[in-house]
Amino acid sequence: MMCRIRRLALSLLLLAPAWLGPAGAQDQSSRGLEPDGWTENPLAARHLEQAYRFHHDPVDLDKSWERATVFVPGEEIGLFIYGFMGSQQVRDRLAALPAGRRYPLVIYLHDANGPTVNENSLMEEFEIENIAALFPNSMASRRRVSDCPGEGCAMSPEVYLARRAEMIHAVSRARRLAWVDTDNIFLVGLGEGGAVVALWGAEVAVNAYAVASWTCTAPPEAPWFQGLRTPLERPVLLINGRATRWTGRPGWEGSCAGRPGEYERAASLVIDTAVQDVFALAAGRRALIAFLYEHRVR
Repeated sequence: MMCRIRRLALSLLLLAPAWLGPAGAQDQSSRGLEPDGWTENPLAARHLEQAYRFHHDPVDLDKSWERATVFVPGEEIGLFIYGFMGSQQVRDRLAALPAGRRYPLVIYLHDANGPTVNENSLMEEFEIENIAALFPNSMASRRRVSDCPGEGCAMSPEVYLARRAEMIHAVSRARRLAWVDTDNIFLVGLGEGGAVVALWGAEVAVNAYAVASWTCTAPPEAPWFQGLRTPLERPVLLINGRATRWTGRPGWEGSCAGRPGEYERAASLVIDTAVQDVFALAAGRRALIAFLYEHRVR
């Protein structure tokens, strides 16, 4: 049985160029995903199979889109559009936006336990700055479970590969929305979502990236989590708390900004806090808003 699982995992990895992303992105996005890293552990092989199936399940991917929260600022403060993308009322209001009106868009990938009320604080900032936002809901998937149900995190590879598929799906659909300024799409990830942005952000066409509450550092037994792989020429903002669950975890402590000179357009902020959701803090929100303003194409 174990041999069959390993053969299956290897066969899927041989197919990787066909499903791990568009041409030109594979060199950056696949580093660290060496076959030995997946197949040494039979459980990892089963995880990879599940992730592969998810990637090819458009119905499941659409669930994260339909249950995504969308926010579009109004012509005046308080006259915003807010709700689920799958809501007919929301769709009608989006369709009624003035022709030619385009908004910068933040696509926000939540942490391991799903959307939180703290995202409302971000929307308040976005309204002031006239920025739209989309919050895909990974927990809407029928296969999705939290990777961090308690104090610790399992770091299951299939969860992160599934989140990668959701990220690609969300960016692809967002780029086709008439009210989105496609020159100003920003990809932001927190925790588990931040890991997805760091690992596979190069696979989507966006203006800039923000990685929060993730260290880009992993122990030898999990090499696929190692590194910051956003395009070198694109701006990236790195925000971490000084004492979050990752900064003190053996093997995972480190920094995405730990390689001076390689990411010359990276800005790094370390907040003196143990709070995982750094965007619940005014300092985290201010840093993100300043970053979006600086790198917005005008």
